[in-house]
Amino acid sequence: MCAKIRYDVWPPHSYVLAAVANFFVPGTCSVVGMRILNAIIGLATVPVIAALLHVLRTPYSLRDPRHWVEALAISLFPMAHHYAFFAYTDTSSTFLVLFGLLWALRGHPAFSALVRLAAHAYKSARL
Repeated sequence: MCAKIRYDVWPPHSYVLAAVANFFVPGTCSVVGMRILNAIIGLATVPVIAALLHVLRTPYSLRDPRHWVEALAISLFPMAHHYAFFAYTDTSSTFLVLFGLLWALRGHPAFSALVRLAAHAYKSARL
């Protein structure tokens, strides 16, 4: 578990994710560890965006590297790129919202609702 939890600095949701990651990779509860974890989640949005583009565009192939570059460019929009290197909840909630949208577009509204509810709960620091 994270040794020094300061809820006045970061929301408790960030610490829960860091505590789970700390079980597998010791040292994740540090400031640097939490920022690295957030950057990894930011990178995980790239395949989700690529899958969204695949669902939304008919002639879209996931095998074409140009489409992965486009997904990377979309994930590097200023707001998403800025928050990816801090230990904020914005990156994780953005990932969960996009992931929920992907499942909704694939025809799984119940799972999509659960994922988007998790995104809202993760983002809301006062729950």
